[in-house]
Amino acid sequence: MIVIEGNPCEISTYRILQCIPQVRGEDVYIKLDSLTAGITYLVNVDGFLGDFCEFDLTLSDRPDGLPQSSPAGEGSKLQVIRNHHLVDITWTVERMTGSLNAFRVYRRQGNNRAYEVAEVSPLHNALGTRTTNYSVRDTLGNYGQYYYEVFEISSNGEATLVGSKVVRYAEPFRIAPSAPVTYRASLPLTLTEGAAFRVVAYDRAKGEKLMSWSARYNAAKHALFEIDFREWVESGVREFQVLVIEDEQPEPGEYYFRWNNVSGVVRE
Repeated sequence: MIVIEGNPCEISTYRILQCIPQVRGEDVYIKLDSLTAGITYLVNVDGFLGDFCEFDLTLSDRPDGLPQSSPAGEGSKLQVIRNHHLVDITWTVERMTGSLNAFRVYRRQGNNRAYEVAEVSPLHNALGTRTTNYSVRDTLGNYGQYYYEVFEISSNGEATLVGSKVVRYAEPFRIAPSAPVTYRASLPLTLTEGAAFRVVAYDRAKGEKLMSWSARYNAAKHALFEIDFREWVESGVREFQVLVIEDEQPEPGEYYFRWNNVSGVVRE
């Protein structure tokens, strides 16, 4: 999406005000400051492979929806902790303005539209001052990677990002039952289709890399990724760290295994 100031078809008069490589899938607003009366402004929207090609453009003197771009507010702290299918989102806002109307918590998976988890009104303590600590619990229904965002919503509808976090909810590991003592472990992978990823194994005690394997994710091939630890176990390695690294994701999946003389390779 490009916003241009200038006369239509007179390229020499063009001045780019905004150039946005990808617009969010939700209803978003873009702030344009210092617009001048009587000047023509052009908006060019180019779809990508048929994605999000149906849209409405409106002009307004107040925000409506989520900001296309918003840095986290100063003095804000966000923490997201998952326990099985339950996710606790907590945040602390040290600087609260009088225009604050509510907090909104959103969850998004992949390229899907963001889902509003909750809207939380500002609370007051016994002295009448606003509380700075807030929390919300969410329930995940499916395995996958989720992206959480918390926004402050002002009385005029403007949204300011409190913070954002990525949460991975992976299917528990299953040890292959082919033998009483197994050297193999099945690793369920739920990644973005077509994304480049790597699986890297380390000797946890020494920090030495044992293996690095890379590919582009294909659910039909990689949904259940099997690792054979036999060679490393026979060379004396007993504790393992396995990282699943998906390109353009801020945090890798991190898993730990150890060798048990009775049952074989087990997850910690």
